[in-house]
Amino acid sequence: MQYKYQNYTKYVVLTDQRSGSGWLRSMLGSHPKLTDYAEIFLHGLPGLRRLAAKCHGNEFLTEEGSAHARSFLEKTKDLPDGAHYEEFWEPAVDMMSHFTNGNEKAVGFKWMMNQGLDNKVDEAIDYFNENNFKVVILDRQNLLRQCI
Repeated sequence: MQYKYQNYTKYVVLTDQRSGSGWLRSMLGSHPKLTDYAEIFLHGLPGLRRLAAKCHGNEFLTEEGSAHARSFLEKTKDLPDGAHYEEFWEPAVDMMSHFTNGNEKAVGFKWMMNQGLDNKVDEAIDYFNENNFKVVILDRQNLLRQCI
């Protein structure tokens, strides 16, 4: 199968709650050549497993995307459903950054700081640099609280 975009941009939005990330995602998601997968850890390991099982071998994904879904299932097969994000963040990020049908110019997702990132920031930044991610960091400053 021939894909329009062999080389697409991978991105991640690192943020806390109430930072404007939902608004940013809605703006990004309105672009026809971009896919944003929201908060990838929102439904925990069981949610990611369901997604991987549903998607690997699906014609929606490139062959590479299907291979990364299979790899995620293999790497997490011995983890309990209640495993903490720190135990499976890397295979999850790897899988989600390859979920493309070949027609996108960019694929990305949001990772909330309280979803295991706060303890893995240095490791995650190294991973993002090594894997050519564009990183967007949203940090809200509550100016009203600063004035009171």
